[in-house]
Amino acid sequence: MHGQTGDRLKNKFVVGHSAKGNVVVFIDDTVVVTENYLNPLLETLKDHPEGIAVPSYDYFTEMTASVEKTWSLMKWVFGWRLDIEAYELSFQEIANRQQDISMPAMVFDSSAFAIYKTYLEKLGSIKHDMRYAGSTDLSFATWLCGGGAYVVPCSRVAKVQSASTSMPGENKMKHMVAERYLTEKYLRLFRQVNPAPVSLTKEENNHLTIEKNFQKKCHRDFDWYMKTIVKEDVFVPSDEAVAYGYFNSKSGHVCFRQTPAMIFLGYYGCKMHSRGKMFEYLKSGQLRSGNDCITNGGKGGSYMVTDTCDYNKSSFKWITNKHRQFKSAANQCISHATDPYKENNERQVLMFTKCAEESNPSSFQWQLWNSFIWLDGV
Repeated sequence: MHGQTGDRLKNKFVVGHSAKGNVVVFIDDTVVVTENYLNPLLETLKDHPEGIAVPSYDYFTEMTASVEKTWSLMKWVFGWRLDIEAYELSFQEIANRQQDISMPAMVFDSSAFAIYKTYLEKLGSIKHDMRYAGSTDLSFATWLCGGGAYVVPCSRVAKVQSASTSMPGENKMKHMVAERYLTEKYLRLFRQVNPAPVSLTKEENNHLTIEKNFQKKCHRDFDWYMKTIVKEDVFVPSDEAVAYGYFNSKSGHVCFRQTPAMIFLGYYGCKMHSRGKMFEYLKSGQLRSGNDCITNGGKGGSYMVTDTCDYNKSSFKWITNKHRQFKSAANQCISHATDPYKENNERQVLMFTKCAEESNPSSFQWQLWNSFIWLDGV
């Protein structure tokens, strides 16, 4: 199958309805299958007849013509821009996993999957004109309409990894997906990170109304999906949050993750879920993740560390200047620099240093505000 994502999915449903067998397997032209990829998918469908079985991906790089191997265990997640990304499970997640042949996938890449024809026909019947707007649309519909999606680690395929480009009309499709599925709480988060207005034609508005009516046939809603399937794998900021995000450098190439010693080290290769904990900046001034807040500590108070939040201590409170740097009451800012104490092999570390408010912000790679999403126009 080739073409844009929405067209490919519609073509899959149209072709699938004409299939003669009980199981339909779809493979895009960007995917190369391995010899034994199919049997694990079929075994998964036996356990989940109203489900979609998805292989695990290795990535084939066009530039080098080489395959980049991933862990056998990986999963997809989505962000509030409704983009999806795969990431490898941590050792702890692997240790906690039950030894099933498959794992539930909150969202999945629809470039390759297997499905019973009867369930494909059911999914086609709840979608006007059988037109799914992309992988996120199909993933949400699968879970909300009584089925599920399952990634199968033993089924391996390779996918061509090309440069990421926006498809024509992609922003409009995301808005229509959000309006169709998301309940008000989550729709607000989507709108905050997708503030650009979208104008729908009369035909598109009619299409969306029909879609919402189709959706009423499904007995699950997005609140159920977030609580039951997503759980804590997608960050939802609290009502006290002014902003939220990861700590990464202004250049976007270095991301910071906590070590067991609770300090932050920089790592190259930023991805949605490889940067460590997501933090939220509260109205009361704390930078919080769970029950922990960022404070100055470590070597002479110079390293940034996390500790149990103390909402009364000034050392846990941060204000933002005109450049949206995070600044303490003592006019010290969170910055990053090559470890001056050389305890971390000259790695990049988050430090507590004197602010440089009057300097050109673009000249400071360590500024962190650009990795945060600022809510409600703050």
